[in-house]
Amino acid sequence: MNLLIVDDDLHVIEGIERNLDWERLHIDQAFQALGVPAAKKVLSSNPIDVMICDIEMPQETGLDLLEWIREEGFPIQAIFLTSYAKFEYAQRAIKLESLEYILKPVDYGQLEKAVVLAVERSLKSRQNEAFKESSRYWEQNRQNVVEYFWTGVLAGNALSDEEELNCKIEECGLDYIRGKVFLPIVIQMVRDVAESYAGLADAVDALCTNCLEDNTDDGVEAYEFHAKISDHMYFLMLRARMNSDPDVLRRDVERFMAFFMEGMGRAELNVLCGVGMWSTANLVYEDVSCIYTMMYESPRNKKKVLYLQEYEPVSMMYEVPDLKNWWDMMKYGQTGELKEAVERYLDILAGQQKLSSRNLQQLGLDLTQMVYSWLGSMNIYAHMLFDNEENNKIYGRAALSSHNMMQYLEYLLSKAMEYKDVVERPHTIVDTIRDYMDHHFQENLSRDDLSRLVFLNPDYLSRLFKKEMGLSISSYLIQKRIDLAKELLSTTRTPVSVISSQAGYDNFAYFTKVFKEKTGMSPNEYRKNCQSADGRDRR
Repeated sequence: MNLLIVDDDLHVIEGIERNLDWERLHIDQAFQALGVPAAKKVLSSNPIDVMICDIEMPQETGLDLLEWIREEGFPIQAIFLTSYAKFEYAQRAIKLESLEYILKPVDYGQLEKAVVLAVERSLKSRQNEAFKESSRYWEQNRQNVVEYFWTGVLAGNALSDEEELNCKIEECGLDYIRGKVFLPIVIQMVRDVAESYAGLADAVDALCTNCLEDNTDDGVEAYEFHAKISDHMYFLMLRARMNSDPDVLRRDVERFMAFFMEGMGRAELNVLCGVGMWSTANLVYEDVSCIYTMMYESPRNKKKVLYLQEYEPVSMMYEVPDLKNWWDMMKYGQTGELKEAVERYLDILAGQQKLSSRNLQQLGLDLTQMVYSWLGSMNIYAHMLFDNEENNKIYGRAALSSHNMMQYLEYLLSKAMEYKDVVERPHTIVDTIRDYMDHHFQENLSRDDLSRLVFLNPDYLSRLFKKEMGLSISSYLIQKRIDLAKELLSTTRTPVSVISSQAGYDNFAYFTKVFKEKTGMSPNEYRKNCQSADGRDRR
């Protein structure tokens, strides 16, 4: 299994290569490319299964690259990295069948999970290709075939031309599709209760089977397909005959949704459902895209089931809250008052029917910017402090409901205030840095490396350390290294070049220079002096 990393920042590429266990991930070779042109060369001459790709790059974007890959027919699983949480990026990434969309700075744990899934999907894709070669094998693995076909439909690969669609249906051996209509249903999980997607899949399967088993031939026949779409989305599709009575179908769907939502409630799964319209296979993708828009734009009120047929788009302009007043509350430690103010703002939005995912997403960005800016005023690097999987998960859920938004705010404030208290105790920060240097001074440490440990601006950390310790970070580091070198020179016969490396200096000439500056003699002279002193002591 081969993997390609594409980014215009070599440090990002090297960070990924260094932090992922390729052997455990079953990656035989990891290629790298600085930008899209270099990536195309690699792709044209090497079989690539998985691609980790930045979006914003000079000349062409990662999305442009994936579009080219799809046009060329390369069967590659794509994982996008980006510093910008833009909705249009995510939309286009989904349309191009990307597997994952991860925000920078990179959470290597999250990235590793995405690579595991990509490898699994790639292997599955190979299997699907093999299915095409044997009609007998297709028949024996019908569920895989159905999944393969509808996954393509959801990715926008369903052909609108009837003749081409028929060819695809024949290729997959799914002749029954021609005489059927399908109803897509998008299920969005809106709470962070102990909701597992494995549990949701089981619940969906059981509920659909129980609800539809007694249906007559005039209405909904069965559920055709269900699958996870993203971290918060699950997809379900019902099937019916093309000439079914519309009134009977409407009755069956309403009964099904009532039964389904009741079952979700019993399973303590808090969900919002978007129900599309009955259509033929070639129109399902367009229907699903409309459902996404409806769920993103519609007010988040008590209504748990949204019907596309009843959806009327409304303009809900985002009203910027009183961020200046909120900032002052945060500045003076009035976190309780701040949370009450945000909750009141959310209640007003809900009362005005303006509490949509779009507006919640914008509020989340404003709150994040406010907290990050406040931490920055104290020389705290918020993007490092919040660079973890927990933050990504909570932020990813924030735009799903006001409840989730308040959870995100609680998390932001709690972590920010907690670290503010730490920074206000300089000795704690300095002790952390000094202890780390005491154990890692032989490594290639930089001021930036140390600042990441305590999430502080490097210049501020340097001033803080010098104030507390009476010497700079670099001087402390040199002192530790020279002390070790002196001990090794006086007590061992280890070659000086080896001691240089053991003390943390890759450059022998530079080590000699620094050693002489600090001791007044070269390493060899120091060793001879120590040996002479030992001889005199023995006499």
